[in-house]
Amino acid sequence: MMAKKRNIFIMLACFAAIVGIAAAIALHAGAEKGASWERDGLVSCPHYSLRLPLSRDYIQNDGSGYFFVDERTVGGMNRLEKGLTPGMDEINWVTAEYEDLAALAPAGETMDGDLRTMERGLNAFGFDTTDGRGTAIDHVFVVVGNGLIFDFWVYRDAFTEEEIKTFESSIVLGGEWSRQPSSNRFITLYQPGGNREGTYQPNIGSSWCYLWEENEDGITLLEVVSTGFGGLSAGTARDPIWSPDGQRLVITVESLDMTTFYFPLERFQVEVPFPNNRKDLRIPFYMSHWEFDYTLADVPRAVFFPLKWSDDSEQILFHYAWTDSEGLRRSGNAWFVLDAEKNHQIQPA
Repeated sequence: MMAKKRNIFIMLACFAAIVGIAAAIALHAGAEKGASWERDGLVSCPHYSLRLPLSRDYIQNDGSGYFFVDERTVGGMNRLEKGLTPGMDEINWVTAEYEDLAALAPAGETMDGDLRTMERGLNAFGFDTTDGRGTAIDHVFVVVGNGLIFDFWVYRDAFTEEEIKTFESSIVLGGEWSRQPSSNRFITLYQPGGNREGTYQPNIGSSWCYLWEENEDGITLLEVVSTGFGGLSAGTARDPIWSPDGQRLVITVESLDMTTFYFPLERFQVEVPFPNNRKDLRIPFYMSHWEFDYTLADVPRAVFFPLKWSDDSEQILFHYAWTDSEGLRRSGNAWFVLDAEKNHQIQPA
């Protein structure tokens, strides 16, 4: 009996140790990914991230939704679109003068004070209102682009002034983000989506890369890059990976026509497209003098994605996979050399 109890004790101790190690690994991974962004109060969806102490939130595909403390609704986000939201057509989008934002106050709310500009790099504006019950409401309007505005709002009595200040200063566009190594800067990726035939669709149009800097006063937008510029097709951006020296960044952009590795911080915004059709699929490899001893299937179901940067931040290891004409799945890893001489950019791993 004593031996049995001792064995049970040893098993429990081992389990506790495993749990402790796993927790430590998870904590380390969280610290590596984003420092303060991993703390309590983070609200995140594909459209935006912000800090607000909540019990829960309910956010729809288009980013609109509600915030809750216990069972009380304490705030939310309204998506305002030109052609769909009353008052949006009157805004002067050409000159980017947003004094008319005050007209976007929800029905039944009275504006208190003047419209204030938030100097964070974003086109962000705020004002306070009072609803029909006398409840004070804080609004933050973020102008995403021509014809699209996010209206973030919270009841002032549900939070402290410090919490509301943090809420206002922490709003960023994009929910997928990655922190630059040894820096207080980070990147977020965001695809606004849009309405097609009266229905919102999240994965249409260009994606955007936002470079931010965080300090004790809040978060400032430094640079914006669209994946629709240059020769790159509009598509969904994902999986940002920083180089070890923090000077380079690769993201993957998926569209119907191709998978593209995109380096938005490079001077000439380097693109490495892999077409999705069988005829052109391996052109980037052929250009680097690769040869294959098999042919591809009519529907090769190809996938490409970056794995990691080299230690010297000059190359990136990526994975490729496709189906050959015999039905076999072929795959491998290769290096893409960012500054290689012409026609020698893809090399064996």
